[in-house]
Amino acid sequence: PPGRPVAVIFEDGPWNDFGALLQLDARTTFGADVYPLVSSINFFRVSVPPVSVHVAVSCAAMHYLSGPPPVLIAEGGLHHTDASPDEQRAFPAQAAADWETLLLARAAELVPGGRLVISNFAIDERSGGWFLGSTDYGSSVYTALSGCLRSGRLTAEETALATSPEYYRTLREHVA
Repeated sequence: PPGRPVAVIFEDGPWNDFGALLQLDARTTFGADVYPLVSSINFFRVSVPPVSVHVAVSCAAMHYLSGPPPVLIAEGGLHHTDASPDEQRAFPAQAAADWETLLLARAAELVPGGRLVISNFAIDERSGGWFLGSTDYGSSVYTALSGCLRSGRLTAEETALATSPEYYRTLREHVA
């Protein structure tokens, strides 16, 4: 309701720089009764006081893995969707463990009756595996990296280290 103070707490992985957010005029951007705050605790952990959140919203974040990718993609791309079948098999287990960790952390933060809204990158099984980013972007970047590898500017290990620590879940994996 108008006039009721609302705390909006921004949190993410340790890689996020909230500098631009902190430069905003909060009263103009969010409203006079909204108090934006930033949690410096990694979103794979409980990052606000337990049982304190009425509505939690996550947009395009829960596809990240909690650490380095479980395997480095040897060739063909930068994302688990580009990996060989053997390499792809390593990702679901890490992603499932991380998904459980993320959901348990958010559950600990929610008040009874609280809600969690998630908008996440996913693979559409109905379309044969299309996903956000089903473009040639990844292969274009990989082509550029491969050129650096062939020219000696990058080693094979450096090229593989470009593997992105992400996993796009299917609908089935989201609701499991």
